[in-house]
Amino acid sequence: MSSSHKYVLTGAPGCGKSSVLLELENRGFEVIREAAQDVIQRYQAKGIEKPWEDVHFQDEVLKLQLFREGNIQKDKTYFIDRGTIDGLAYAREDHPSRWWIKNQCHQRRKEGRDNYDVIFFFNPLDEVETNGVRREGIEEAKVIDGFLREEYRSHGYFSGRFVEIPKASIEDRADQILQGVEHYITKTIPMERQDRKDMFKNN
Repeated sequence: MSSSHKYVLTGAPGCGKSSVLLELENRGFEVIREAAQDVIQRYQAKGIEKPWEDVHFQDEVLKLQLFREGNIQKDKTYFIDRGTIDGLAYAREDHPSRWWIKNQCHQRRKEGRDNYDVIFFFNPLDEVETNGVRREGIEEAKVIDGFLREEYRSHGYFSGRFVEIPKASIEDRADQILQGVEHYITKTIPMERQDRKDMFKNN
């Protein structure tokens, strides 16, 4: 194997993906945590209570995301909490950062650096708990859910590369993702059984 494999966990705010990412990490897989949460905490540590209101907020999120994905190692499998395309769901047509985010996504896709293997899309939960980092309520979360679906599909993620993850326990959702990865590998990447196992090596 000469390249890494990247699987994105995404969905509306409060959909439970970050808890599943932690479960995957506890099982020994390489993960990349959500950039937006870390950017928010960094701003708030400086006394900025609502960093998402800063005109450069989405720029900072994408910069951190690009940095983290830029350090991905070859021959490893990664599970990523939100992909670069997520930024477009938050920076809509009238957002000052949209052009730059869209341009970055287009350039990376052109260079083959933004090709995620599968998007695991988490269905919304019945309730969304707001806090200092998550500010969206259930209605706004549903709107963002639609924007995310629109953006990923506009970037060519359909069918076997866009997999819905229904509401379930953290452990069951993690199992569904691993089953989805195995199905994708089996159907898409011809290789011997031992080679498929090698994709899950974490060292």
